[in-house]
Amino acid sequence: MPRAVDIVLVTEAKPPAERVPYLKAELEPLRAEFARRGVSVEVAGWDDPSYDWSRVGLALVRTPWNYYLHLEAFLAWTRRVPRLLNGPEVVAWNAHKEYLRELERGGLPVVPTVWVENEVSLDGALAERGWHDAVLKPAVSGGAFRTRRFARGAAPQGLLTEILSGGGMAMLQPYLPSVETTGERSLVFFGGKLSHVVRRKPPLSTGEHGAYAAEAAADELALAERFLSRHAGLLYARVDLTRDAAGEPCLMELELIEPSFFLEVFPEAAGRFVDAALAAR
Repeated sequence: MPRAVDIVLVTEAKPPAERVPYLKAELEPLRAEFARRGVSVEVAGWDDPSYDWSRVGLALVRTPWNYYLHLEAFLAWTRRVPRLLNGPEVVAWNAHKEYLRELERGGLPVVPTVWVENEVSLDGALAERGWHDAVLKPAVSGGAFRTRRFARGAAPQGLLTEILSGGGMAMLQPYLPSVETTGERSLVFFGGKLSHVVRRKPPLSTGEHGAYAAEAAADELALAERFLSRHAGLLYARVDLTRDAAGEPCLMELELIEPSFFLEVFPEAAGRFVDAALAAR
């Protein structure tokens, strides 16, 4: 009989070389913290056909950063794993960004979004809404895949065609100035409790990824908690907020699958994540 393992940190089996340093930064502190506490822990790719998931006590979805390229296979895998956090129902809901439309219909503030399922004039859509600077991206994506910022008059119609091919859906959103000024805040929660907050670098204008330590304003924290109240029993969540044209906080993303925790900024947060995971076992 294969030896059982308490915890597996789920990643991707064969990441591109340029992703490896970022994966290590996310995974190694957690692996080391579990091991320090005497918990058997392994790191395994969800897409590794040789890995025996039946021997795993608890699989923690951490960095499967290629999942959106193989969505149906990934969701099928989540349903086969004996015990998974966050759970397969949450993962399936969060994997398609149309969840933002559901939240908006429920009265929660999100970044304004045009959901595009057929070829349209992007410049026309911007003119209709009075937007001059916008972002186009797929509704199933990650890591800025097929994501582009553009100005009215320079619309990437070819990218829209590419996104829509094969039945895909595109999202058209205004590029909010607050991303450059007050900044995008990521509020990281473990076991339903706020662990830490970072201010994100704006990658679509700087080309840089990363973050700085920050604090959440009272209205940001209150809004994040409203979003999370929709989901009980989450091991982790990252709520990405910015401010709209009126200065009110609104949701950019609710990350429940494979968010960066920015442990390089808050190394002590690894212990808080492990506390939450062990409490959920």
